[in-house]
Amino acid sequence: MKTTKLLGLLVTALIGPMALATTPTPTPPYPTPVLPSAPGGDATWSCQTTNTALVLHPVTPVSTAPVTPPTPSPVGWPLPIPVSTPTPIPPATPTPTQPNSPEWQAGQAYTAGQTVRYQGGAYRARWWTQNETPQSGGWGAWELLAGSTSIPQWSNTQTFLAGQQVRHQGKIYQARWWTQGDTPGNENGVWQFVRNDSLEAMNAVWANARLFEKSCMRPEGGYRMEFFRAGVYMIQNVVDPQQVVTTLKITGFQPRTEPWVSTPYKQVAAYTYQGIWDDIVGKPPMNVVGGVQFPWLCSADEICRPFNK
Repeated sequence: MKTTKLLGLLVTALIGPMALATTPTPTPPYPTPVLPSAPGGDATWSCQTTNTALVLHPVTPVSTAPVTPPTPSPVGWPLPIPVSTPTPIPPATPTPTQPNSPEWQAGQAYTAGQTVRYQGGAYRARWWTQNETPQSGGWGAWELLAGSTSIPQWSNTQTFLAGQQVRHQGKIYQARWWTQGDTPGNENGVWQFVRNDSLEAMNAVWANARLFEKSCMRPEGGYRMEFFRAGVYMIQNVVDPQQVVTTLKITGFQPRTEPWVSTPYKQVAAYTYQGIWDDIVGKPPMNVVGGVQFPWLCSADEICRPFNK
């Protein structure tokens, strides 16, 4: 009797709140995937099935901030945090060499040696400066740190050296020689066209998806609970104006990359995750098998975007 009451309280606490935060069971024309059964059959477990709407909105204005992986879906919270946490995708610009540096702010004064982040790059002040935008070229107050190869937006006030690249109106250009104030676009001028800007093209992509999940619990003895979780992502539709999406990346448990083929209601990233949860603060789950997964849409040059709730 005591065990049954404990199970009821746990299931209510773990699953109940999330049932309010998710969408109802989908109706046609949305197909419903068949989720795997819990070990021994669902009849011996207390299970909750949910589905959650996910979106990938166009980004306006274009941002070069690093992309972070989505938080694991908290269906059945507080189920144990997955052992296989999401693996970060390479951001739109390489990770700065000073990841803990603050973002540059125009009104703030900086002294020699201080580092900042700007448009995905890491910069160090050569001397005292204020209201001077960090740049990757020239001999201004800011020095682009080694290993930080971000491509900045072109600015007519910045100087650029031969070989340095800029973003301008959806394209990447490279300087043939030292320049300042010359607008990219003249094929016979200082700026040589390199390629279309995948970052801007990826920021124009939008999509709808759903995450179908089953979360199950049952007493294992004492204060231990056995848990089982199964999920599958269904990408309903993708609008890709410049046809820039080439790959689907799966992070988390058993990461992989596969060619992207746009198919309505495409099912991806099916996973299971199970183990034993001991009601002791800070104790990780035991006997873990499997793990959760996360889908990303990516361009050929590894600019990736996740689905969010």
